[in-house]
Amino acid sequence: MTQTQSALDAEVLAVYRAVLLHREQRPDRLAARLSILEQRVRESLDRLVEPALLRPSWDDPSDVRAVSPDLGLGMMLQREQQELALRTRTQRGMVADLSALAGASSRFELGVKPARLGWI
Repeated sequence: MTQTQSALDAEVLAVYRAVLLHREQRPDRLAARLSILEQRVRESLDRLVEPALLRPSWDDPSDVRAVSPDLGLGMMLQREQQELALRTRTQRGMVADLSALAGASSRFELGVKPARLGWI
């Protein structure tokens, strides 16, 4: 979840629920069942494939099947945790870099010549 497109909205969840409960995967039929535009259904289906809540059918790869909510949401949570860990490491690295830069800057302001800092 590219941050799972930020949380799944009500329309996307309605499409997921229809695929899951009614075993319906055709966008035109889903649009009629849910009273939403077919294009919006297609967009919702695309958004559900990325976090693995839908997967291609083994019988016909052009069709999709709903993944069990427990399994799909578990995988989604695991992916979110991995992304959070990566962002945390990146932020810690940026903080360390900025701290080093601030320390070098304060030494420079105190009259230490840059050549003595070892990096210029």
